[in-house]
Amino acid sequence: GLNVPYYAANTAVERLELVDASRGMLDALASKLAAYPSLKATAVLGDAARLPYADASFDTVVDTFCLCVFDDPVGVLKELRRVVAPSGRILLLENSRPENAFLGAYVDATASFVASNGGKGCRYDQDVETLARAAGLRVEASRPLGGG
Repeated sequence: GLNVPYYAANTAVERLELVDASRGMLDALASKLAAYPSLKATAVLGDAARLPYADASFDTVVDTFCLCVFDDPVGVLKELRRVVAPSGRILLLENSRPENAFLGAYVDATASFVASNGGKGCRYDQDVETLARAAGLRVEASRPLGGG
């Protein structure tokens, strides 16, 4: 829902499908979408591991901070690959294990605890580039921020 204003401001966005597994999140999203009546958007209750779309349905798929909560992130990435057109793009904004040795060690030591104690199950120690490649994706660019 935080990205909705950016999609609304982008005239290249012709149609927007927003998927979440939480009815509460979709309810909160409805009020945000109402603020942008010209945005052709649909909110769908669904699971990123089993998206309710045909193969090659989208020219761009965006995932923002969701990969970390799935037990099989490679499977989710394969599902994103399935629904994006062969010439399309998958854009990921994700938590990833820092390359910095000190920060990486800290993340390794705390990720399990944080995931199960207030972190909503998010494993922020994943190597997203490695996961993407394991899902058969080609990584064109990666821009680590904040040490990770």
